[in-house]
Amino acid sequence: MKIHKLWAENVRGISSRVTMELSPTGLNLVTAPNEMGKTTLAQVLDYLFQYKSSANSQDIKDLKPYGKDVGPLMGAVIEVDGQTYKIEKQWLKDKKTEVELLAPEKKALSGNAADKLIDEIFTEYLDETIWKMIQVAQANFSELLVDEYGDDQRDMLRYYLSRAVADEEGDGDESLAEKAEEQFLD
Repeated sequence: MKIHKLWAENVRGISSRVTMELSPTGLNLVTAPNEMGKTTLAQVLDYLFQYKSSANSQDIKDLKPYGKDVGPLMGAVIEVDGQTYKIEKQWLKDKKTEVELLAPEKKALSGNAADKLIDEIFTEYLDETIWKMIQVAQANFSELLVDEYGDDQRDMLRYYLSRAVADEEGDGDESLAEKAEEQFLD
């Protein structure tokens, strides 16, 4: 899966839409001051894939900005198996789930049909182990990339992450973790 774009609006401290364009190849490093929405944007796919727009759990309620009567909105443009999808969900107020196939042909789905397609994409195209590693890496990655972390180490980490995603040479997740740790300790 290639992620082209993520956005969030009316989520926690984000009131107006914040959009992040991503490079579909390689590693994307996102830096910004505290309370700018980095963690929220990193969680967009998790919410899109894991929570239906009808969800009313505490996790969803916690997305709502303090003191505002608005529905949290998140979206992404992703590419899987040569098809590009725009996925957008809104929770709590004006609930909606929409999926638009942008290429190679145009098609739009909403509601239960959109939720079903999102579930199929997650099940068929997302490696759950790497997905969990990304979530952990997001939480701890800033510790890996301290100022002294040089270009060679960054290149090596990028290399091992890209190999894990491409599943080249049968490297397993354990091998990736060992090599990343070895480079960090070096």
